[in-house]
Amino acid sequence: MAYSALESVIVWLSAQGYRASTVVPAEAPAEFVTVERTGGMVDGKVDHPTFAIRTWAGTYARAEEMALEIRNAAALGRKPTGIHAFTGITGPYPIPDEFTGTPCQQLVLDASAQLAI
Repeated sequence: MAYSALESVIVWLSAQGYRASTVVPAEAPAEFVTVERTGGMVDGKVDHPTFAIRTWAGTYARAEEMALEIRNAAALGRKPTGIHAFTGITGPYPIPDEFTGTPCQQLVLDASAQLAI
């Protein structure tokens, strides 16, 4: 089976106690995290994905706190399986949900990952 850096990031976030997925849940919990691969290239045997990570919570302060925790884990902590490094971290910054008004923050992670495990 092919390695998915996206799935690895979701598992990594879940292990930190976040409810994480690629989509907003149909019945959204009070707090959750979404992850999207928004770009990246493959260079030889190395994948360079870009991920948009959004944190959703009852207040902007809590959404920002979650985003800062994730940012710090990406910069200082153990990386997801198959991710060699986060080579760039941008954010967090507020992204209001235009449909529900739910407070949301986004950060962008650029990574260096292997193509297969």
